[in-house]
Amino acid sequence: MGIGVRKFSRYVKILMHFDYPYFAEAGDGLRDEIGTLSWSKVGSAELVGVEQPVMIVVTGTPKFGWRCLQTESNSDYIMANVNDNYLDINSATNYEFECFIRKVTATAGNILIIAE
Repeated sequence: MGIGVRKFSRYVKILMHFDYPYFAEAGDGLRDEIGTLSWSKVGSAELVGVEQPVMIVVTGTPKFGWRCLQTESNSDYIMANVNDNYLDINSATNYEFECFIRKVTATAGNILIIAE
């Protein structure tokens, strides 16, 4: 029996998951399933969940998957390690970004920033 290979649309550029339950893997679970980008944590960004391996056990997280990203300030985030032209983002074009957000505070802050 062969191992199935997932095929993605050529329009899908990044498929970020935090639910790879491998302890001390490269990137600590920050993995792009498409396989084009590597990621790193900045500041105090943490991967949390209800089962080990996680950085912190947090009841009720995540609703979908194994682990989820938790940040507490604008200086905590994950960053794609990519050359400047890979995503080729143009402000005159429409893009779609999907993510789940678990709100824990009423403090205003950034959810998604795309820097050129």
